[in-house]
Amino acid sequence: RSLLNGAELHIGNNKQGMFDMFTLERQIREQEITHIVLLPAVLQELDLSSSNIKFVGSAGSECSAELVEKYRNIYFYNAYGPTEYSVWTTFKMFPPTLQYEKEKQQPVPIGRPILNTNIYVLNDHLKPLPIGGIGELYIGGLGIATGYCNMEELTAEKFVANPFLEGEMLYKSGDLVKFTDDGDLLF
Repeated sequence: RSLLNGAELHIGNNKQGMFDMFTLERQIREQEITHIVLLPAVLQELDLSSSNIKFVGSAGSECSAELVEKYRNIYFYNAYGPTEYSVWTTFKMFPPTLQYEKEKQQPVPIGRPILNTNIYVLNDHLKPLPIGGIGELYIGGLGIATGYCNMEELTAEKFVANPFLEGEMLYKSGDLVKFTDDGDLLF
């Protein structure tokens, strides 16, 4: 996507400095990087105050309210998604200066489905749960994988027919989630 929109794509390949925060911070500053997506644990340790960063993305593990607060002066988003569905499935944007009420809502929402994605919170009988009901997250849509290579048994277990849309498969994520009153998912 970066290249299609006239931007540069920077991929870290310095194996020795890979886990060195100072090296990463210097690369971000010197290469004038404006958008990054990193694990929450890495974002928590970074000092981006003297950089050109405009968008920070958190993905790969649970995001804390403190992390949202740390980046409240720039665009911050929290993303969720398994590899079995085109990496990202849901997305929640926190615009600059939005006061995130961390006391009111823990954990941080993982948002709503991306375009052409269907998500369902279902019980053990593949029935939808009401808002606030905790159930397993099932994912369908254009980004779903066709299964696991040479692992037919696991494919049959994790990829099931969508009971709501004929001809569509759902990925059974194993993750427990619930919908909030405003339509976001909580992990």
